[in-house]
Amino acid sequence: MPEFIIKLWKVCCDNKELVLTTVIAVIGDICFHWHNMLIDTVKSKLLKKKSNKSNYSLYKEYVKRQRQKILQESLYIWENSAYENTKQLYKKMYIRKIPIKSLGGEKKRIFFLRKNKGIAILGKAGVGKSTFLRYLFLKHTNVFFMIINRIRNRRYYFYKIKEFIKDVKQLEYLENNSNNVKEKFILLDGLDEINDTDYVKMTKIIEKIYELNYTVLLSCRKDVYEIIKRIEPEIFSLISYHCEIKDWTLDLSKQYVEKYAKLHPNSNIKNLIMLYFQNSNYKDFFKTPLELSLLIYILEKSESLSLNENILVNRADLYNKFLQNWIKREIIRQNDNKIGQELDLNMVVTLWSIIAFQLIKCLNRKSIDINNFEIKSYIHKDCRLKKYIDGIVKVEYKNNKKCILEFSHIRIMEYLVANYFCWQLEKFDEEIIEIIMFEYTHPITSFIREKFCLLDHDELKKNFFNLITVLLYVDPYRKENTLLQYRQTINNNLKRKIRNLSEEKIRTIKNQIIYFISRIPSIDSNLLSIGNEVIKVIYEKEQDKYNKRSAAIGATILGNSEIEMQYAHELLEDTESNLRDRSFTMVYYQDVKDKNPFVYIDDGIAQWDNSRNSRLQRLSSNNEKSLRLRTFDLITIYNFTQSRLNSFIPTQDELEIVYNCKTDIVSFCDKKKVLLERVKKELIQLWEDLM
Repeated sequence: MPEFIIKLWKVCCDNKELVLTTVIAVIGDICFHWHNMLIDTVKSKLLKKKSNKSNYSLYKEYVKRQRQKILQESLYIWENSAYENTKQLYKKMYIRKIPIKSLGGEKKRIFFLRKNKGIAILGKAGVGKSTFLRYLFLKHTNVFFMIINRIRNRRYYFYKIKEFIKDVKQLEYLENNSNNVKEKFILLDGLDEINDTDYVKMTKIIEKIYELNYTVLLSCRKDVYEIIKRIEPEIFSLISYHCEIKDWTLDLSKQYVEKYAKLHPNSNIKNLIMLYFQNSNYKDFFKTPLELSLLIYILEKSESLSLNENILVNRADLYNKFLQNWIKREIIRQNDNKIGQELDLNMVVTLWSIIAFQLIKCLNRKSIDINNFEIKSYIHKDCRLKKYIDGIVKVEYKNNKKCILEFSHIRIMEYLVANYFCWQLEKFDEEIIEIIMFEYTHPITSFIREKFCLLDHDELKKNFFNLITVLLYVDPYRKENTLLQYRQTINNNLKRKIRNLSEEKIRTIKNQIIYFISRIPSIDSNLLSIGNEVIKVIYEKEQDKYNKRSAAIGATILGNSEIEMQYAHELLEDTESNLRDRSFTMVYYQDVKDKNPFVYIDDGIAQWDNSRNSRLQRLSSNNEKSLRLRTFDLITIYNFTQSRLNSFIPTQDELEIVYNCKTDIVSFCDKKKVLLERVKKELIQLWEDLM
């Protein structure tokens, strides 16, 4: 054998020109298929017809067109970035570490490119189903694989299902271009994007594709997959394997951020993103590549990439930008702005806000009918809106009716409920009673306050006086002459609704208005003084103890130390006020769920984790609001501890937060400083004894 190699090497060396020419010819034929061109030329000469291209040449032209189309199109508007290499980073990193599991009996991870009857790639919106199929197509039709494909006689095709259904000629092309091909793969993207009426067509198309001996890979959102299994089960009974792409882990997201930061020209980008990564309020943005890439895009578009704690303050602004860009991406996918009038982004956000409010209002029913009157009447304004329900919310069919279950992200739903509140408050018609009276959770009210911060002065002033006007039409404040000057004219329907409120509803609506008045941002000294005046009258004249409590906290936020000190001593010395404060706090912060905060009574046993953590978080901050509420935060923690001496042990970290919280603030009055220092010392001593 060695002698043969030596002789062959000698022959090659002696005939370098011939060997080099042969190698170039072989490589050229593999890449450019000269023999096909020669055969086609000979055929045309012999048959005296125009050149007829071989099947492989036709296939190669198709692949070239599809690759160019995929590489040029942008699924996300934010992919048009100055940092083009980040796209490749995303795709390569994601595909290599794709968190995928098989549904059903299969335990091992499926090798997708072996010949099978059919494979469904499932997952929620934004998890990367389309990117996965595109990557497979691009990978298996590159220069290297095209050589392998030629040798092994393979074909790969990629289509958007929506376009494939419309163009029946595609099936003819697949049939004509597949003669004598050993292995054929067709990748179909977007089963979830077609109309319900097209599911029957899709069944017939898959059956026809199988007749042509193709392996099918198709993508579909998991929620739509569940719907299709009910209304057209034949589609997925034809598919052998069902696989789901899972959410990204935090570790995977962190790896992406670190690699992305290395390619970014701004060295500060990693630290900026990690601020969000470390904050639990933004954890949903790190679950899918769509949301993570969108978050980074928004941060890059911000005015400054310098580290600034304030960027974490207004979540409402971030969620607003997030949804606006999400909608733009959906419009690109749906091609809605190419048909007549452009779709208004705010209309989509408003529709989602209506759905969000209807969901929390009907929480006990678990779902709402898509034909809900308010939803249906709003969709009437533009029928295209109906398409934008899917993707952002989870839906299913119940008794042949499409029902909305929930939003994919609880934080997005909470933001949209806050958006609905501000929208209705701006309209100020009879619906205002329902939206004010609803007992929102703490995350929603936080979003409402942040939405207020985004309003300009005139919008804020209008909302402020709208709230006061409703309050002044409810006893006992309408008889207070000093406040009557702030009352506006309201329509008869709203007057009638206010007059028909029950005692329980009056209590609720007053409590809510007091809460929101005290959280209007202090951008105007005039508004601040009016707010103080209103809160003072309420505290002095209110008979309901819960509303008196709200007025006291409102006065504290607005800087009224007199009322603050008065109520602080009441909390420390009066057992009934202490119990009422603890009970309301536990329901408000969702330690106790699905209870009426005005009726629930703390049993002294239930966990108070959320109530404690929320106050400790404020104690560890020195912003204006945290400092103003320090009195009630310390007292509430102290009272909770006293009520749970036999069941609660604080951690060292919690003790450190209390120990380090400042009480000697220059802006505090002397009485407040003395009271805070006393409560702090007693709390530290109590916690040290428990530890």
